[in-house]
Amino acid sequence: MTGNRFTEIMVEVEPGESITYNRAKLISAFRAYGITDPRCVVVEIDPSGVAMVTVYERPPLDDMPAARGEDLVMDAKGFVTVGRYHNGRPMRVRLYKPGSGATRVAFFGASGSGKSRALQLVMAAEKRSGIATWLSDLKGGQSVPEARGNVDWFNTTQEGAIHQLRSAAGVMEYRKGVLGHQSHFIHSARHPLLSVRIEEANLLLKQGAPYRDEASYLITTLGNAGRSLGVGVSISGQAGRVADLGGGAALRDSLTEGAVFMLRWPASGAGMVSLIVGALLDAAEQLTPISGEKPKLRSQLTPAIGGEVDPDTAGMTYLISAESEEKVTTLGRFLRVGSTEVLEGLDPEILDLYGPGDPVTVEQGAAEGAGQAYAERWDGVPLKKGEETPGSEGHADDDAPRVISKTPVRKRVQEALSVEPMDADALLAAVNDDGGREVTSTSLRTTIRQLVTNRHVMQDEDGAYVLID
Repeated sequence: MTGNRFTEIMVEVEPGESITYNRAKLISAFRAYGITDPRCVVVEIDPSGVAMVTVYERPPLDDMPAARGEDLVMDAKGFVTVGRYHNGRPMRVRLYKPGSGATRVAFFGASGSGKSRALQLVMAAEKRSGIATWLSDLKGGQSVPEARGNVDWFNTTQEGAIHQLRSAAGVMEYRKGVLGHQSHFIHSARHPLLSVRIEEANLLLKQGAPYRDEASYLITTLGNAGRSLGVGVSISGQAGRVADLGGGAALRDSLTEGAVFMLRWPASGAGMVSLIVGALLDAAEQLTPISGEKPKLRSQLTPAIGGEVDPDTAGMTYLISAESEEKVTTLGRFLRVGSTEVLEGLDPEILDLYGPGDPVTVEQGAAEGAGQAYAERWDGVPLKKGEETPGSEGHADDDAPRVISKTPVRKRVQEALSVEPMDADALLAAVNDDGGREVTSTSLRTTIRQLVTNRHVMQDEDGAYVLID
């Protein structure tokens, strides 16, 4: 904003009338004053019949600073800073509402809109704020690869997404019994918030998807009942139609409370925008399409400009939330996430954003409620018909099979240590030699941390784990 001159124009109509406008004509009108970039003109409309047009000398959201770890730790009211608005004020989103519980943060936008990096930003904030995150990256893990190892449960398949949703229902059922006497949920190391995120949720919820009905049911159930139990569920994707998101029910339930980031949406996304407007916005509030396109006509008599590219709009967004500190029609942009250069492999700047240390896990009782799928962090484990996982009883369609293993990893570890103390390598070999499902080293480490935290296991001076009677 420094040195970027601007003009504000306030428009007001008579009571009972509403404001509408043609953006193309508005942009054209300002060309006479040397303003040719659409990103320099921001329009905000209030349902009361007032609009504000802000015209900048230069695009106000072009030079975004890099995200910092210190901005991603929740304050006393549960807010973190994730960007800034066109007027220079911070864009903050709430991850936790004291006196209420878990919130939801959803992302929608077209391919290339910056949705995946924005999701990385919020998940990094969850890790730094002591929140346990379960993520299903349904593009085979390609959307947010740096999240692997930085979230409690990283999954890449639709089967794994169903396991996560069922396990989250199991956590909710456990906490009902333990926290049922409390009037609200208190986020703490003893009972951390659980955030379940489904990236590219349209693949799970679109018409014809194999687990669409059960996924819609579980997302709705967790969305309606999870908040006061510290369980939040959020979806993100690039769907352009209501039918791509469970027919609308899952989307509405996910949006009723919490926050939605609307990044650049596809031309086919009018139905999705209409649904969001109907659910969260007053009918008189309008979202100006996010576009950085300049006029395409270029005379062959005009010398070409080497390296000329269209203006970048990735990360530009609207934050639609009842708790937003700006009007929901105020345009903002996420802080810069990761390197500006194309890199091979994982982005070290994004890894640094998550910070050091292991991701937060849910408490032991909640882990037991989540079942074997959580204990072993199942991903592409096939679902088998006729067997149940926590929270799924009687709700899946007949074609969605279920699976559960009989012996939790925790008990298998304790049984192995009852024979003799072992270091981590020997313990992993012993557990995987007991005839049960194979356990990964990550799953074993998580289980050991839970057992040590709850004083069922200790580590001796030689590094071996010892069972405490």
